[in-house]
Amino acid sequence: MKMSDVLLRLTRGRALACVLAGGLLAAGCGNASKSAGTVADTASPAAGAPGGTLKVAVNVSLSDLDPLTNAGDPYRNSVRLAMFDTLTRYDGNKLVPSLATWKAANGGKTYDFTLRPGVKFQDGKALTAQDVKYTFGRVADKKVGVYFADLLGDVKSVTVTGPETFTVALSAPSAGFLDALINMSIVEAGSGNRNRTHPVGTGPFSFVQLVPNEKLVLKKNPNFWRSGLPRLDGLEFDPVKESQVGLQDLRAASVDVVTDLPATLWKTAQSDTSLTAVQRPSTTMTYADFFSKNMPSKDPRLRQAMMMCFDSGAALKIAFGGIGTTSQNIVPPASPFYSDVVQPYKFDPTAAKALLAAAGFPNGFKITIDGLQGFDSVNKALTIWQDGLKKCGIDAKVRIQEFNAWLDAFFKHKLQVSMDVDSQGLDPNRFYNISFVGPHAGGGDAVSPRLLALGKAANRALDPAKRKALYAQYATIAHVDLHAAPLIRTPTLYATTTNVGGVNADPLGFYDFSGATVRK
Repeated sequence: MKMSDVLLRLTRGRALACVLAGGLLAAGCGNASKSAGTVADTASPAAGAPGGTLKVAVNVSLSDLDPLTNAGDPYRNSVRLAMFDTLTRYDGNKLVPSLATWKAANGGKTYDFTLRPGVKFQDGKALTAQDVKYTFGRVADKKVGVYFADLLGDVKSVTVTGPETFTVALSAPSAGFLDALINMSIVEAGSGNRNRTHPVGTGPFSFVQLVPNEKLVLKKNPNFWRSGLPRLDGLEFDPVKESQVGLQDLRAASVDVVTDLPATLWKTAQSDTSLTAVQRPSTTMTYADFFSKNMPSKDPRLRQAMMMCFDSGAALKIAFGGIGTTSQNIVPPASPFYSDVVQPYKFDPTAAKALLAAAGFPNGFKITIDGLQGFDSVNKALTIWQDGLKKCGIDAKVRIQEFNAWLDAFFKHKLQVSMDVDSQGLDPNRFYNISFVGPHAGGGDAVSPRLLALGKAANRALDPAKRKALYAQYATIAHVDLHAAPLIRTPTLYATTTNVGGVNADPLGFYDFSGATVRK
């Protein structure tokens, strides 16, 4: 969920693409038992012929529609992808070509791309390599403030070699480059800030109208490059501040889909015969973010003691309805680079109190922990953590913030501790840059130099076996360092009315409405 101007330097070589293409997404989350009105680990079923307008409730404010500057996960994961497309994308757990195919050369330092022929923007203009070069340039321009700019920080140059061909040169071999491109939506050359209020992309749906924070209306893009899609005539996103409101609207049939439901509300939807509750494997995790610069001490024992006060079993059962798994490994189990090397901190407030005393805090300390509006399960888990912290003498104030206020505090490095959610993805390098390089090391926190060195080395290693070995060391150190501490891993949960079919979500929680249908 976190994006920063000092984020991410992700790059990927062909070897990793092959690993992902052959790997299985055995996400580290439990599947709810199938029952009437439930679809587990599948797209929502087909339901009706093409046509109609699908209304989707999303927990996001809709004002800035620029895919390069809007940092909110709900926008990034659903709204953006309805209007814009990227050079690469995931098909299930496989990284595949989207707008372009590629060949790697020069030891992973050069990529030659070829655009799909005949792709057009929604205004009828043909997509060319100049548009791609412009997009790369806009990402690199610090004045634009692209939230994932450092994700593509290894890009040295982009050279147009023909109307539909271009070459990207990297400053060093980088194993996550192709994965990184899923974040970069291609925009028209010269479009500037226009996409904030009148977006034009190559995605399945075209912009019609934005009523800020009320609704975003889209229509079918008849020139979409994937044959036969989209199946809908139109798509409407309706922002809601609370998931409960979205579920109420769904049950009243004023919307057709509600995305990213908390587990408890998903179970409510599951029991409603007028709805279809859908569960998809994902790499999403709820985790604690420790900003050590702003804590009473940078001593890692404070962070370790706080972890020992989190009752993960109770949180999973009470806050997440038993849907998911407890996990403290920073590398997601679904990743081909996962190794089972982490011994979790057990819930033990007595031992935590002793550790605090050894660190010079025998009477504990006061701390503020931030949560986010609309993330009901996460905030319930936060209150469970608050109770555990009391048992070892830590006085934790819980503050639930509106997303934009939280994001501003995050960017300005004003938080002490936060409980967050992130869709990590299969390549560990993304989260390494998101959470360690950007907001923590970049913000003055006491991040282990060894952890930073291992994360960088793993991204430079194009051999999958070497990467896996490096990430095993990285995960071990991250578990001691604890600036980002995984707590619970959960699947993507959403619900539809029973007349909806074809909605899908990939391992990152990216929603695809291009194949959706709605029977009115």
